[in-house]
Amino acid sequence: LTKMSEEAANQAEEMLELLEEHFFSDEFADVFEAFAKTNGPKFAGPEGEHKLEHMEIYKEFVALYEERLETFLKENGWTSDRFFEACELLKDKGDEVASFVDIMVATSDFDVFLDLMRENASEDE
Repeated sequence: LTKMSEEAANQAEEMLELLEEHFFSDEFADVFEAFAKTNGPKFAGPEGEHKLEHMEIYKEFVALYEERLETFLKENGWTSDRFFEACELLKDKGDEVASFVDIMVATSDFDVFLDLMRENASEDE
């Protein structure tokens, strides 16, 4: 790595570590737990059944997730472009930060979302 790219990698790693702390904070988790409790019951029913409404709720979830991420990045002086460049820079590192990037991506995966919603639907039964 050149000195410049090494410095960029260090900054990227620091930002992702801050984001990881935020991502796993109670404040961040509470927003998504409230969303899941509100919307989870709409996912009750046979496994494998996907209603159009589920995709609309998923889109709301992704929008909420992206809004929270954007707000955090702005508060810390980062743009989303810079954030994605940081993710790209660190994705092959093979350490905890790279694993965290995978977790964040999985959070906005429809199948992961469905599992979360179905869990919340079954807790209310």
